[in-house]
Amino acid sequence: MVASVTLALALMSGLYSGTYALQAGVPATTASLQVTPLAGDRVRFDITVRRRGAIVNEFDLDMTKRMHVIVVSDDFRTFAHLHPRALPNGHMVVEMPAPPGAYHVYADSEPHDVGQQVFRFDVGTAQPRSLLPSPSAYAVGPYVVRLSTLRLRAGVENRVALTITKGGAPAHDLQPYLTAAGHAVFLNARDLTYVHVHPSVAGMPMRGMDMSDEAPQAGPNLTLHANVREPGTYKLWFEFRGGAALYTAPFTVTVR
Repeated sequence: MVASVTLALALMSGLYSGTYALQAGVPATTASLQVTPLAGDRVRFDITVRRRGAIVNEFDLDMTKRMHVIVVSDDFRTFAHLHPRALPNGHMVVEMPAPPGAYHVYADSEPHDVGQQVFRFDVGTAQPRSLLPSPSAYAVGPYVVRLSTLRLRAGVENRVALTITKGGAPAHDLQPYLTAAGHAVFLNARDLTYVHVHPSVAGMPMRGMDMSDEAPQAGPNLTLHANVREPGTYKLWFEFRGGAALYTAPFTVTVR
């Protein structure tokens, strides 16, 4: 078994070109990913973003980070949100346990004077995928995350009420994660395009991305402002911090 896993990792190693994946965005850069297998069934990702052929070495911070890396298995069963370290030469490097089977790596960053750029790297051989319907409530750890709807309209701002309870009552030990009340990642099951949004705390006005002037807030009653441009079936992962731990609640969402 160990030998077969090692062989699979070796076959998936190499250099991958990125596909622009930000829904309704415009590519102004290119990107590449070097995948290197490590000991202990781990893998190293080395990401470079280029503009006019030169490696970008200056990124604007988004939620305190230069780059967000989202890794999902091709069957959408596993999800990881990582933050690479920046090397002096502009390479962004992160390590993690090797995902099972084929997987997709998303690099979400804001090169200086460019704006948000998202690239997807497809590692391994993808299989046809279909998403089963999900309930509107998901239990994770001691919490239950509930969405007011799993049906959205394409091309408009959808306001989805999101509540987090603990022991049957509103959860009051929630903490901001990367200055936001939570993080929601949508992936289109058909073309794998990407949408990343942050909820607002219900009853409070939305603030801009620069939240340094106020203490950030978190739940338990949130509003998810989701503008998804393409119809289709989506996997939604909602991340939030409860106490000192980070939790992820997955849902299947239909956009028409």
